[in-house]
Formats: sequence, structure tokens, C-alpha cells
Amino acid sequence: MNEKERKKVKFSLTKFTKKGSNRTVGFGEIDDENLYTKSKIYEDCIRYCHKVLNTTNEFKGSLIIAQKKH
Repeated sequence: MNEKERKKVKFSLTKFTKKGSNRTVGFGEIDDENLYTKSKIYEDCIRYCHKVLNTTNEFKGSLIIAQKKH
């Protein structure tokens, strides 16, 4: 994929906290490194994705983001 080229994707993000989990599903764009959603850019997350077997253009991944304690 070209460095500037973005592909439209459907994404699903799940955030886990001590109180439970929150799932966000939507449409966004990816390039070689980042996931771009309406409200946020998830930098350098594409490297955690892998191609789903027996599909042409589907990827899946997991990324844990630690939150700072206040």
C-alpha cells in the first residue's frame, strides 16, 4: 500500500476497564500504520493486525493501551 493511500474499513474496538468493557463499531480508514476513525487516530496499530484466513481483505488484531493513573 502506498504511504499516503488509505483504505476504507469497518472496525471494532473494545476498551476494557475495571468497570467493564465498551465496544465501538464503525467505519474508518487505514494506511500502512494507522487507523483513522471519526474521533481519533490510533497510531501504529496496524502492525498488530494479521490477515484472516480464507478472506480476501479482512484483518484482525489486538492492541492493549494502558491508561495513566491520575
